[in-house]
Amino acid sequence: MWCHVPLLLPVLGLVLFFVLPFPVAAPLYTVVAIASWLLYRLTMQALRLPVKTGSEGMAGGLAYVVDPLSPEGVVRYGGELWRAVGDERIERGQEQPCGPPGDRSRWGGQASLAVVLLFAAALLAAQVGTERTIRREIGVGSTRLQEVSYQLRRAEAARQRMEREVTVLREEAAELAHAAAEGEEGLRRLTGELHRLKALAGLTPVSGPGIVLEVRDSPRKAGPGEDPNDVLVHYTDLRAILNDLLAAGAEAIAINGERFGATSAIVCVGTTVLVNGKRLVPPFRIEAIGDPARLKGHVLRPEGAAGFLQAFGFPVTVAVSAKLTLPAYRGALPQGPSRLLLSKS
Repeated sequence: MWCHVPLLLPVLGLVLFFVLPFPVAAPLYTVVAIASWLLYRLTMQALRLPVKTGSEGMAGGLAYVVDPLSPEGVVRYGGELWRAVGDERIERGQEQPCGPPGDRSRWGGQASLAVVLLFAAALLAAQVGTERTIRREIGVGSTRLQEVSYQLRRAEAARQRMEREVTVLREEAAELAHAAAEGEEGLRRLTGELHRLKALAGLTPVSGPGIVLEVRDSPRKAGPGEDPNDVLVHYTDLRAILNDLLAAGAEAIAINGERFGATSAIVCVGTTVLVNGKRLVPPFRIEAIGDPARLKGHVLRPEGAAGFLQAFGFPVTVAVSAKLTLPAYRGALPQGPSRLLLSKS
């Protein structure tokens, strides 16, 4: 049954198309297929040669029955005793012609082996393709996916726990500031100044008129050989839009509900956009408080970032709102001189 193994080489050769570029894999696969066919042909020619030894060489000869066949028994052929199977009962002392050895199960075994090998080759090719996709998209092997997933869940749980602690501490700080302000006039003025600075830094919610800008990934599908990143909104696009809004006099900005403060940053990890340490996904909803007409006119100018995206087919919409309410900044606060400066004032 191993004579059919060369036919498996073209199936295994399909792996070449997963690990090599098509112009390189196609000629190599052609060589593998031709070599497999030649090897199989030579093997089958060798198998068709007459058998000279063993039970196959006894076909057509006469055997002497030593032990009655009913249907199994013992015969003598060429001075050797052989165990034989007859189609009917044959008594001792008779001579019977030998037939070819039974091979009814051989083809069934070969077919089963071929199916198993083909299935194994398909699984191998699929696994190689999946492994390459995982390494290209994530940057780690499939054997480390569980470890990376565990670390990500722990980091996310720690971030949420710290955010809750920060919220509690801020509430306590607000209560202490309020209690201190009940003292004398000087403390009330300091508290008012503190609130004003916190509003400017984005640490308190703010309301007012403004615009809501929404930008999405391009609905166009990347063509063959085209970089898929060309149809995605990147963190650099969002950063450019924010700069345009700030240049137009925006007083407060939030992206997908995350307040953009003095210490905020828009960064990218792979294809993920992070603002204040939180992952954002499109569509990106940018809310800006300020003069609606001035903000809209400046951000939609042709040479602006939003106008540039519109020119390349990215869906960009701008709506004017009479009242927007932006949440407070929920990210981490820097440690060091900036805190000391606030305490001096």
